[in-house]
Amino acid sequence: MSMATSEWPEVTAEYIAGAVGQVAETYEEKYYDPEAAAEMAARLRARLEEGAFAEIDSVPRLANLLMSELRTVRKDKHIAVIARPASKAAAPTHECGLYEAYASDNYGFRKLEILPGTIGYAHIRIFCPVALAGDTAVAAMNFLANANALIFDLRGHLGGEDNLIRLITGYLFEETVELCSIHHRGARGLQQSWTADYVPGPRLADVPVYILTDYRTFSGGEDFTYNLQQRGRALVVGERTGGGGHTVESIKYPEHYLELIVPEGEAINPISGAGWEGTGVTPDIEVPPEQALAVAYRHALQRLSETLDNEAALHRVNWALAKANADVEPVTLAEDVLAAYVGQYGQANSVRLEDGALVVSHRGYPDASCTPLAEDLFEYDGGAARVRFVREGNQVTKAIFLLEEGHEFPVKRSE
Repeated sequence: MSMATSEWPEVTAEYIAGAVGQVAETYEEKYYDPEAAAEMAARLRARLEEGAFAEIDSVPRLANLLMSELRTVRKDKHIAVIARPASKAAAPTHECGLYEAYASDNYGFRKLEILPGTIGYAHIRIFCPVALAGDTAVAAMNFLANANALIFDLRGHLGGEDNLIRLITGYLFEETVELCSIHHRGARGLQQSWTADYVPGPRLADVPVYILTDYRTFSGGEDFTYNLQQRGRALVVGERTGGGGHTVESIKYPEHYLELIVPEGEAINPISGAGWEGTGVTPDIEVPPEQALAVAYRHALQRLSETLDNEAALHRVNWALAKANADVEPVTLAEDVLAAYVGQYGQANSVRLEDGALVVSHRGYPDASCTPLAEDLFEYDGGAARVRFVREGNQVTKAIFLLEEGHEFPVKRSE
């Protein structure tokens, strides 16, 4: 057996028996599924009798084995047994305390951006409690208030709190709607989750919504995704999510230097009559996660281009769409195709081929390397200008230099 230290107790047979018994009793009383709970408790007690824990010499090793045994009965990714050293074992458990470490990460709001075409983008890593992240969430949603579409990037999302989900989704509906019901085993019984009935700032109920996912999108991230998908309010793009559909309770046992995460409730959507536990959320558009943003962004621009009748706005969207198309389906051109564009255009403009790419020179301006967006359309580095080549028969006769603001400058080829 191990020797006691200032941070950990001596792992004696008595300690092991007490810790295993405590974990078994807790899961038996609190795990959301009574039948599985009884099976978990019976397994731990039987394994203790068989001597499965006899060679354990540290609290972390015991915690890992206990978690493995519990997950053998039910492959529930929320089940956790965590070893807590003396300095942390007795720390109080409260909602905000679990998330205070994320203050330095802007409470999960990693990035906000307005993409070309006025498409709003928000990368959210975790849903911290409203008490911590509410002001940040309100500021984020008001920043996005003029967007033509919204993309929520939840790839790698860690989960989090229902109250922040309800606040953010409140911006996405005109009226209050039910998101899901939580079926708790204990005294809390049935709990319904609804969108916030009041939000500070304009609602975005008519704005198309996209959610990006991958296999790491979990728990609260899946809650947000699945319930908006079932309402027809969001298009999910990416990879099937992790499959964590339970609410949990955190319970500390300082005498055993352990913290238990116990799934005590199950989320059920009112439309599907089901949840995402064990199955995850199936994307509407399934693509590798690294392509999800490009695909969602292109989809948003395509949909937007079909609705606009303002010429200036349509130009901006189509400008962005040309680049988005190339990001999803990169254009590769043979060197002989590129070589056909090499030459002088007017007195002040020339095009050359350098290291497999076209380089445009304008007198008095830095040279610009170009990326193909189509066989005849190229974008300068930086994206603010482009050039389109015009053919007559087999000959390239003209270059049209294009600016993002909509100006066009056609120049005949002079050699």
